[in-house]
Amino acid sequence: METRRYRRLASIIAMLFACLATGRAPAAGDGCTGFTWDVQAELAALARPAVRIRAGRDSAAAPLIGKARAYRVALAPQSAVHFAAGPGKFSEAGGRFAGLARVKIPRPGRYRVSLDAGAWVDVVVAGNVVQASAYTGSHECARLRKVVEFQLPSGSAIIQVSDSPADHVRLLVTASTYRPDT
Repeated sequence: METRRYRRLASIIAMLFACLATGRAPAAGDGCTGFTWDVQAELAALARPAVRIRAGRDSAAAPLIGKARAYRVALAPQSAVHFAAGPGKFSEAGGRFAGLARVKIPRPGRYRVSLDAGAWVDVVVAGNVVQASAYTGSHECARLRKVVEFQLPSGSAIIQVSDSPADHVRLLVTASTYRPDT
């Protein structure tokens, strides 16, 4: 009996701390609790109104996006997109969508690219795909499906979205505070 009360009290205290940290009550059953690291900043940014843009079909047409701002990106049919570098995932099947955007990285470091859809995301720097350094995701969270981290140099980078079943995605680029293995 005492153990059950202790667990219930611990659960209530944890929920109160979550409310204090985010400034809002958690949404019951929103499915956004299965991430392996803290994504509250991404969830908060994606909850704000998104800037609507059209993805580029090639590097030259890729629109410039800012960091820490949510974008609703209209994608093109994947067959019409000329990638800056071969995407990590590319389906030959029809009905898939893709697009490119540019982002300026002010200083070297870890950056997160977040999507609300089950699409593939690559970051290309100087014509080369940057290997992802970490990943978390949740199939149950409608606001945030995946967060992928990359170690990026300062300068220009191309964000490539590919193999999307939807013709648009919500996209967000943020600086990371996550440090695996620490």
